[in-house]
Formats: sequence, structure tokens, C-alpha cells
Amino acid sequence: MDDGGTATSPNQVLLAQPADPLSAFAARANPGQEEVVGSPPVRARMLRAYNSGGGRPCREVLLGNAATGTKTLYCEAAPGVWTSVRPLLGTGQVAARP
Repeated sequence: MDDGGTATSPNQVLLAQPADPLSAFAARANPGQEEVVGSPPVRARMLRAYNSGGGRPCREVLLGNAATGTKTLYCEAAPGVWTSVRPLLGTGQVAARP
């Protein structure tokens, strides 16, 4: 049960505590926020938050430092469920509009 006396299903508890520490960071961080996450620990920095073309909330996260780090993308697959996704453009650039 939650604090209000309402029964909580096991699925609700799992959604609130993702197993992947990087997806949990992407779900809660604000742009510019940094944190050391995971095991082994890695520095993660939220670069930007936006909605995909399909309307899903997405987060671009930098793993490591700015010079040699790797950018990764997380999008919300279902309410409260964040997953790593492949970017549409491999360069990290936005497509030019005609």
C-alpha cells in the first residue's frame, strides 16, 4: 500500500524504480545536471530534453567527459518506462529543412 492507504501493484513499483541506472537518470534529470551513476560508475550529464517527432519525451545524455565522452539517447517507451534508443542521425546534428 502507498502512504494514502491505496493498494500499489507490483508493476507500479517496478516502473518507479528502473533497473537501468542510466535510464533512471534520464527520466529524472534536468538539462545540465550531472551525476555519477551505474556500476562501474560513469559520469552522466543531461544535455537536452525534447519531444521526438512522434511526441515521445526524449533525453540526450553524455557519458564521460565532453572531449571523449559518448552521447546516448533515452526516450519514454511507456509512461514511466525509459529506454535507450538509436538516434535517427548518427552525427548528432539536426536534419536541415528545405
